[in-house]
Formats: sequence, structure tokens, C-alpha cells
Amino acid sequence: MYKKSGLSVIFLAKKLMALKQNERIATISEFAEEACLARGTIQNGLQFLKDQHAIVLEPRGHLGTFISQINYQLLWSLTEIGTLTGAMPLPYSKLYEGLATGIYAAAERFGLDMNIAYVSGARTRINLLIRGSYDYVITSALAAKTAKEEGLPIKVCLHFGKGSYLSEHVILFAHEGKSAIEDGMRVGVDQSSLDMQYLTTQICLGKDVQLINIPYNQIVKQIQQKSIDAGIWNYDEIKEKSLPINFAHLPINKIFLESSDAVVLIHDNQSGLFNLLQTILHKKTILECQSKVINAMLMPTY
Repeated sequence: MYKKSGLSVIFLAKKLMALKQNERIATISEFAEEACLARGTIQNGLQFLKDQHAIVLEPRGHLGTFISQINYQLLWSLTEIGTLTGAMPLPYSKLYEGLATGIYAAAERFGLDMNIAYVSGARTRINLLIRGSYDYVITSALAAKTAKEEGLPIKVCLHFGKGSYLSEHVILFAHEGKSAIEDGMRVGVDQSSLDMQYLTTQICLGKDVQLINIPYNQIVKQIQQKSIDAGIWNYDEIKEKSLPINFAHLPINKIFLESSDAVVLIHDNQSGLFNLLQTILHKKTILECQSKVINAMLMPTY
């Protein structure tokens, strides 16, 4: 293709990815004006997409032209953006290992190149997403909700459901016999973890405590050394590693359950990516892989 024709294909692929089946597309003139390209160049680009079976268009007279079929995978490849990149928590639990394995399996099923980075702290992952370092990130539904309430430009693309991110959070205690936060306690909290921040605030309501900023992966060690008295932690690691540590379960309520639901987040201006991920990240495939990894029926690969 000539240079301008190639630019029109890339432009059109990005624009059409933002649409869904049976939606109306812009007119040739509107596309041409937005892309600063000639009408003929846009027409050639659309014809190329049709010839490649990326889209099937249906003219409906005065109503305009509509997409009757759309192949997001092929459109993505024509954007020349390249490999899809995401970020999720460090896979230190079977649930995280299974989630990563499932995402790779879903991408492979659609023939899509994907890389996943492992980054601690939902706030850190979301900030990297907003800066454009990743196409999507995985957090809990609670972290996503908190970030949106702070006005951050993110959009939830997909929910995997209760228990897909972790089974539950618990409160760890340095001293035996403790089962609730008490006045005077030193409570560890990782400021980069939106979940930990929120849950810690909730369990400490009405208590005169000292909050100490500690990296998430140091909480257990600091409690075992009695450098702090309590802290929120992922129950899965306690259970899987049989850690000899005193803990108490959090009460069951909607907000705490949101911290167990894994969600896929994208920047809120990436509507095309929204459609692609909803198509590629097949929920059933991913959850089946996660379950098999947890039950030692599938080797984790990530």
C-alpha cells in the first residue's frame, strides 16, 4: 500500500474498533475530514478492510452505513499497535497464577500476542495505565471503584466475579488472642494498595491507632517480628503456605466482597480496546484455567 492508503487503514481500524455490530459508521466525508485525508483514500481504506474480512458493511439508504460483522482481532492487527500489554499483581497465590495462565490461554486462543507485567499495588498499576505504559491492568473491583471515586480516567472492561482476585482479606495480628483492632495498635498499611488503604480505614474506624506505611510484601514479616501489631493481608497466602500467624476474618459485606472480584481496567478514552478485550478475554476460558491451576489440574504458565 502507498503511505496515505496505509495511514487510512490504520486510522479506520482504530475508529471502527470503537464500534459494535449493527452500529452506524461515520460517512466518508466525516472520516476524511477527521483524518485529513482525501475521500478516495478513505474509500480505498474501507475497501481494504472489507477485502481482508475485518468488517462487513451494510448500506441502509438514508439511515447510513452499518457494521453487520466485525473482527476485532484483525482490526487490532491492522492498527499496527503491536503486542497487547497488561499488568497484574505479582502471582504469589494460586488464584493469581491461575488468572495469568487463563489470560494467556484466552489470548492464544485468538492468536493475539500478549505480554503481562507483574506490578505490586493497584494504585501503581492504575497510574501506569493512565500514563500509557500498559493497555490494561487488573485490580479488584474495590480498587477500581475507589480510583473512579477519586476521578481517575479509568473504565471497567470486564468482571471475573467474586473470588477471582482472592478468596478474602483477613486481619493479621502480632499477638495471640487478638481478634479485633484496639486503641494504641500500630497498624501496617501499604499506601500503594487501594484495597489495603480502604479496608484498613474500615477496620480502624473509631480506634486510636498509628498507621505505618509498609510495603505490602513486608506486612507478614513485620508482624512476625512484632514491629507492628496488625495489618490486612490476602488469606490465600496464609492458607497455601500454612503460615503460623494469628488472624481474624473480616465480616461479610458487599464492599469487602468487591475486594475479591478481579476486574480488567482500561483508560476511559480507549473504547476500541474495550471491545477488543471483551472479545478476546473470554471469561469462561479464563476462569476454567484458574480453577484447574488451583486444583493442580493444570501447570501455571505465565
